[in-house]
Amino acid sequence: MVQPMPAPGAAGTPYFAGQNVSQFIEQYERLCVRHHATSKEKHQGLPEYCDYWIGMRIRSLPEFTAGNWTELMRKLRAEYRADDYYRRMEIRDFVEAFVRKSIEQPGELRHYV
Repeated sequence: MVQPMPAPGAAGTPYFAGQNVSQFIEQYERLCVRHHATSKEKHQGLPEYCDYWIGMRIRSLPEFTAGNWTELMRKLRAEYRADDYYRRMEIRDFVEAFVRKSIEQPGELRHYV
């Protein structure tokens, strides 16, 4: 039996208030998969799991009204990039690994830079 999506604001549901957009998107998408939300339900429900003004902003975006999930996610990540600490940590881990690798194998990495 498929359970309906939990109400926005219920314990354990993702909520976007302007920070860590990448983490919010991942959590929201997992929630939608877990509750077998259709593409339309996922798309239309997104603003409900956000701060009121952010939700209003999302509803006004052409990517939202066009129903283009991929472009909407790209737009949100771009707009809220400055406060996406979750993504910064991923990038930092990547850069640190890259630097370690370049120290170990300096000749081979120059082909990729």
